[in-house]
Amino acid sequence: MQVHLLAQGYEVWEIVEQGFTLIQDEQGKKYMVYDAKAKDLIISGLIESVYLKVLSCKTAKEVWGKLENIYAGTVLLGSRSERGERERKWEGERHFQKLLVWE
Repeated sequence: MQVHLLAQGYEVWEIVEQGFTLIQDEQGKKYMVYDAKAKDLIISGLIESVYLKVLSCKTAKEVWGKLENIYAGTVLLGSRSERGERERKWEGERHFQKLLVWE
């Protein structure tokens, strides 16, 4: 998603990452457009259950932060399960090597 947002222009990603302060001038209007574009791109890729969780967010930065919180555990669980699988394989190999020594 970050790459997709960057492809829309660095300013769009910068708004997601840093947010912005609403100012009533030309620059403020540009920031609002960048924010709306970023929020639209992010939300358009969500499944309904996740969309409902971020619906109340007012800015792209808020949406991004909420998604980071929602999906933070997913990455960790994947990493833990991969580690667990490797550890099981290592235990199996060690057990096999012990059997070879006993012969």
